[in-house]
Amino acid sequence: MASDQEEQQQQQPVAPLSDAGSAVYSPLLLSIYDAVVLGFSNTYVWRCPTDEVLLPLFESAMGEHHLDVGVGTGYFPATAMARRGGGAASSSSPPCRSLTLVDANPTALDTARRRVHRAAAGLASSSSPVRVSAVLADATKPLPLSVADGPSQSSATGGRGNDDGGDNSGCTRNGVVKFTSASIFYLLHCISLPAETKATLVLDSLRAHLAPDATLVGATILGRGRDEHRGWLARGLGAFYNRRGIFSNADDGAEAFERVLRRVFAHVEVWFVGVVMLFRARGLRVAVGPLEALPTDGEGI
Repeated sequence: MASDQEEQQQQQPVAPLSDAGSAVYSPLLLSIYDAVVLGFSNTYVWRCPTDEVLLPLFESAMGEHHLDVGVGTGYFPATAMARRGGGAASSSSPPCRSLTLVDANPTALDTARRRVHRAAAGLASSSSPVRVSAVLADATKPLPLSVADGPSQSSATGGRGNDDGGDNSGCTRNGVVKFTSASIFYLLHCISLPAETKATLVLDSLRAHLAPDATLVGATILGRGRDEHRGWLARGLGAFYNRRGIFSNADDGAEAFERVLRRVFAHVEVWFVGVVMLFRARGLRVAVGPLEALPTDGEGI
């Protein structure tokens, strides 16, 4: 059964892979990503340890219907799910009932999907299985997450399906998937657009699929500011990644990202660890037109 489902996933149309920031995630890189990026680089280069900072943030937000955009190897949702199932997370944490993964790289998406599916299958409680879906899409464009045409249909921007043959992840309103929580970890610094532009595009695509009281968490490596935390390794590796197009964050400052977050959400919290900006946002503002037309005032949590 599992092999048939995996084959069905692999036969779905392929589209995104828009730039080097997405294309770099080859099978070889993904095989060492956890050790090199989440292990060494986060601890010694960007100075924002994965297990002490990033994972707890992800865990704190993962709700019943979670959307993870920019999946990497699937480390965060898979680890959070395994820890929660094993009792490591707070007993007050709600169970994750559905998880949708979105990425522009089909190799990364498939790697993450398989990893998360294994974690979901290994949960102690089998009475309420977790539905895992994978969507190939560019996060700067409208996400193909409508379920009006069925859970396993394809769209022009990529394929979608889920591993258990059930409903697509998330609850629905007016035929559109609505998630109770979402995450964008290490996504923004890979998008080759100005900071405010890429934040605007990504949040504009996300807000269409978030419940009014949904929580969004994320992290992005800054290319500007936080100089006292930017050692020679961070300067050298950051410059190299930007030359290769792996990162596009040379001019990314926190102000632009926070400004866009506050246009979209009523409650925004921003803080920094090393050269990484972390954020938590909730309470969608009522959309009155293009994202730029939303109010710019906001309050922290």
